[in-house]
Amino acid sequence: MAQPGYLNDSSSTDTDEDWEQDAQIFAHLVQQANASSSIRRSKAPNIDRGRVEANARLMADYFDDNPMYPEKTFKRRFRMSRNLFTRIVYDLYTLYPYFQQQYDATGLPGLSPYQKCTAAIRQLAYGITGDAWDDYVRMGESTARKCLNHFVEGIIQMYGKVYLRKPTYEDIQQLYAAHDDRHGFPGMLGSLDCMHWEWAMCPVAWQGQYHRGDKPHPSIILEAAASQDTWIWHAFFGCPGAMNDLNVLNHSPIFEDVYNGIAPDRTFQVNGATYKHGYYLGDGIYHEWATFVKAFSYPEDDKRIKFKGAQEAARKDIERAFGILRKRWNIIKQPSRFMEIPTMRKVMYACIILHNMILENKNKAICVVPNDIPDPPNPQLTEEQLPIINMEYLSSIDSKDSELEKLHLACKDWGFFQLINHGVSCSLLERVKQETQEFFDMPLKEKKKYWQPDGDLEGFGQAFVMSDEQKLDWADIFYLVTLPTGLRKPHLFPKLPLPFRDTLQEYSIEVKKAALKTLVFIAKALNMEVEEMKVLFDNGMQAMRMNYYPPCPQPEQVIGLTPHSDATGITFLLQLNQVEGLEIKKDGMWIPIKSHHDAFIVNIGDILESVTNGVYKSIEHRATVNSEKKRLSIATFLSPDVDGDFGPAPSLVTPDTPARFTRVSVLDFLKNLFSTELKGKTIIDQYHHGSKGNIPWGSLPFPSVQELVKESLTEVPPRYIRPNQEAPVISSFSQVPIINMEYLSSTDSKDSELEKLHLAYRDWGFFQLINHGVSCSLLEKVKQETQELFDMPLKEKKKYWQQAGDLEGFGQAFVVSHEQKLDWADMLEFRC
Repeated sequence: MAQPGYLNDSSSTDTDEDWEQDAQIFAHLVQQANASSSIRRSKAPNIDRGRVEANARLMADYFDDNPMYPEKTFKRRFRMSRNLFTRIVYDLYTLYPYFQQQYDATGLPGLSPYQKCTAAIRQLAYGITGDAWDDYVRMGESTARKCLNHFVEGIIQMYGKVYLRKPTYEDIQQLYAAHDDRHGFPGMLGSLDCMHWEWAMCPVAWQGQYHRGDKPHPSIILEAAASQDTWIWHAFFGCPGAMNDLNVLNHSPIFEDVYNGIAPDRTFQVNGATYKHGYYLGDGIYHEWATFVKAFSYPEDDKRIKFKGAQEAARKDIERAFGILRKRWNIIKQPSRFMEIPTMRKVMYACIILHNMILENKNKAICVVPNDIPDPPNPQLTEEQLPIINMEYLSSIDSKDSELEKLHLACKDWGFFQLINHGVSCSLLERVKQETQEFFDMPLKEKKKYWQPDGDLEGFGQAFVMSDEQKLDWADIFYLVTLPTGLRKPHLFPKLPLPFRDTLQEYSIEVKKAALKTLVFIAKALNMEVEEMKVLFDNGMQAMRMNYYPPCPQPEQVIGLTPHSDATGITFLLQLNQVEGLEIKKDGMWIPIKSHHDAFIVNIGDILESVTNGVYKSIEHRATVNSEKKRLSIATFLSPDVDGDFGPAPSLVTPDTPARFTRVSVLDFLKNLFSTELKGKTIIDQYHHGSKGNIPWGSLPFPSVQELVKESLTEVPPRYIRPNQEAPVISSFSQVPIINMEYLSSTDSKDSELEKLHLAYRDWGFFQLINHGVSCSLLEKVKQETQELFDMPLKEKKKYWQQAGDLEGFGQAFVVSHEQKLDWADMLEFRC
């Protein structure tokens, strides 16, 4: 007998009663499942919240000419003056469509900009859920959360460049004077310290990383530097709460400008000694660096005791700033209910920016806000650091799905990511770094052996220099093709000095393995047929570019590498020393990238953008230089087989997602690349369906010549006239060589016919082929039906006309401008 509540899975000797009981149990289970599935949450009914009336009440309370509540009440509830809040609302309304009032299908107005901004600022100020303001601003909880997200993003994008800037030359001068006068510390920039924001929604699996013994709950750390007026000049948020202040400093970009030699050179003097850069006051945990001034732990005399007291008193500036920040914005005082760190980071930076704006609005800021802030923008605002992908997680059954999702988002939103645990040994990477450095350090006489010949790209020199007037990059490069071995130049790779040659051979093989593995995971993340990716790249071409960026006396006047996207499949960049300089363009801003030790910085190339049908895009990037330190890197490019072609992967092309790029041969693409000045995304943009401008593989649409002739022309249109054409010397085809396919296949005549074929190729480049094996009946059908195709009415032929930017269909080929002379012909081209 079967056990009650379970289906019987016994042998064939079971009785009919057993089967009947099983059937009854199964029917009962099905009935229960149907009953439970019918109990579903229906969509919440729409509530007429009275948005219009709520907006009128809000305006009457705070924003009319004679509002109900005075300025003092407004400042307490909105944390700022009315005119500052109104300025923010106007700027958001002007620049961001989300904050512009919309109308529904019935013509009723939606939420006003004041309602949206009020809901956002109240959530920051009081730290309570968006639902708490529904009864006043008449806004649902999800809408209030969305308002907050858009609000903090808008604040960062509009004001971050100014109100969370690094100190300029003029700022430093004013900070020196203010701190010397108030605290008696000449050369003081501010005070540095960290604070924790408790993370209530920290995943259980992460709590060991975000929880420190002296803190009761998981948290995330903010490192900040503030001046005496509590203006926050530096903010770095996102490190796990288990770290101490020194760990955070090791990840922080606060001294990057000093390290890279681009910090403003503002000297000061103390006791007759001149110092080049200012310093921060810090507590005892920080390093004994010239950029820190710390108190004596155990002062031994009155002078040291007095200094310790003065230093600790001045260091309270940052503690006051943290206190004001938490008091003003309760959202960062209370445990965070956000699920994601990037959202917390945006909220934190927005609160800091608003804090600084309020200081300026109250005329309490030491420094005057400059009219012009130089680019690049403060990297602290873009500290949503480059995504990090772990190859081991991609290969693990437990973590594969989540890491594939991270990889998909990294490729889609950034086009760049850092790859760790990639399988290339650390010892090999160290040898590559050391020996590449030694290679660039060779005497010029030795390097001349590997110099670029005229018209070639491989060797020492620069790339993509098309004219004597073109501006040059502040860099030397050494470029060479590494795989397949048959494409290597005999005078380059085989002649490299040992052991560099052997190291490079091993490195090229290992990087290709990692690149192919990464491409397979990219295909999986995109739901693309993996075999399509393998066919493209398994036998692909690999090339390397070693970059040497020397120090420059005027780094702000030059560029290390011109802004561009990589016209390849995928790129693996290895940073050879710890000097940063890579910047990528995201959301219209140049973002400095800080590389992790021994990680590859991987980016999507133009070819992969085409293969993914534009889902993953290649991103413009550039290299900057500094005045004090050299920078070295080595980029490895993987492209498809040069004998193949590429275009959108068939598995990604559907009626809903048609092909956005034309197919092109790899060889033609590379020829176009190497004959063009490096600039932006000019290469891949030429292969976009519907692109305009210089389209090497498409044509602009023009009228049919066949139809022009039907109009009984008396003269040829000027677009077709080509003066001074050379007349033909030979008017007969009798002298063009004739090759007989049957003779080529015959043992008796093969040798003589092969010789004829050789001479035809060498001397003519043309020949006529007879007895070729294509039947005469088929040839006659092709001739007749092609004639009928061209004789169709124009209305019918329009169905097959070329689209702008395409080559296939009726029309002409390679027409790239409206001034170009046209051929006196109609053509129909298509791929078979």
